[in-house]
Amino acid sequence: MLKQPSPEYRGFRAGGIRLREEMLPQLGKLAAGRSRLMFHALHAFDKAQAVMLVEEELLSREHGKAILEALRRMEKDGVEETRTKSGGGLHSGEQYLIRALGEEIGGRLHLGRSSGDLSSVGINTLQREKVLRILEGVNKLRRVLIGLARRHMGTILPGYSFGQHAQPMTLAHLLLSWAANLARDFERLHGVYGRVNTSPAGAAIMVGSDFPLNRERTAELLGFDSIHENMADAILELNADDSLDVPMAVALLYHTLAKWADDLILWSTSEFGFVDIPDRFCNTSSIMMQKKNVIGPAEVKGASAEAIGCVVTAYHALKGPTGLPITEALARRRQLREGPRLVLRAPAGAGDPHRAHARAGVAPLGDGDRSRGRARPRAEPAVAHRAPNRRHPRPRLRGQEGRTRRRDAGAPRRRGCRLPRQAGRSRRRADQDGPRPGSLRRSPHDARRPCAGRVGAPGGLLRGRSQGGRGYGDCYQCAAGRGRAHARGRH
Repeated sequence: MLKQPSPEYRGFRAGGIRLREEMLPQLGKLAAGRSRLMFHALHAFDKAQAVMLVEEELLSREHGKAILEALRRMEKDGVEETRTKSGGGLHSGEQYLIRALGEEIGGRLHLGRSSGDLSSVGINTLQREKVLRILEGVNKLRRVLIGLARRHMGTILPGYSFGQHAQPMTLAHLLLSWAANLARDFERLHGVYGRVNTSPAGAAIMVGSDFPLNRERTAELLGFDSIHENMADAILELNADDSLDVPMAVALLYHTLAKWADDLILWSTSEFGFVDIPDRFCNTSSIMMQKKNVIGPAEVKGASAEAIGCVVTAYHALKGPTGLPITEALARRRQLREGPRLVLRAPAGAGDPHRAHARAGVAPLGDGDRSRGRARPRAEPAVAHRAPNRRHPRPRLRGQEGRTRRRDAGAPRRRGCRLPRQAGRSRRRADQDGPRPGSLRRSPHDARRPCAGRVGAPGGLLRGRSQGGRGYGDCYQCAAGRGRAHARGRH
């Protein structure tokens, strides 16, 4: 087994120890990026671990002092920068100490610890800090709503039911209902904080260790209220409901805020005119200068969508049998970050409703179809048939998907155009039958439009398709390949 020199220590996962070769740099960067957000929490855990080990006489006072002094020097140089440079991810503190103090001193900090409780302590600490900031923000918003309610006790506002005026009320009454909703959100988040503020330190990976660690003391130094009594329950890799608790509570809060944002956007429209949003929360259009776009509430709605996306992402990333890896969450988070860029890289026309409906086989509702409340089928893509005159080669026309197509073998054959000497009889037959809806009636003297007769469906290729019946979809010019614009109804 490889014994690394302490000044060149590269971690226990280096090639030649347990593994015979180094990890790919790309995989190492993924792991390092996951732990970078936890560096300050891991730094606090390292200091608390050193103090506890000295107090329990698992580490000598001299070695403990040297470790704490080295960690203080790291703080002067910058915790995040120094740990990133040292490498090691979750174990960056140990890697830094081994290089600075040697393995016999720096390596002892890892007594009774594992990647499991390191990552769980880091995640719980981050969630605890964020939940505290959210709780503070909720209380600030409650104070603002209550203050506004005092000022608008006499402001009359219509109450709506099914979008209609139902009963009159005051704006203060509505604002106080919003404050009551925030009170429930606060209670939910406060309950989440109590569950998050529980220490998993000392649980190692699932059953603890044989070292007599004082887990209560480590929790006290880190500011946790209590410890996880069951060590398997303490590890987030084995028990994922703690990781789902916070995003679900935050998503419920954002659901409340997004509903109010919708109200403010609606009330600020010209049709309602209930409120006037200050310009610092708005922007305008580059071409329609009369507009005042309410951006502030719209951003709240966007954050609400991200919040529920976080819940779904966490749920799917954390599900599965106990003990299997959950690092697929990294790919999910990366996919969410790249979502807008993926939209921008979509094929040309992806945002065009007409092209999107064409791929789905239906067309957008037109004025004539709105009364029926359904989309009308789109005609089949244009295809060509053998020309009656064998002197012309068989043509190939492009369909709507942009691929060269021929007539399907199983498709019904459409009648081709008549030759010029037969065109007159076809026109007379059309005149006898009378015009059909959408059909074209042409003058026999129109030399530019040699297509004769009606244009039927589904094989019709000219403007004015009829909704049924037999037609003559191609003309001799189209079949010869000398009038493709003609065949597509552009002449």
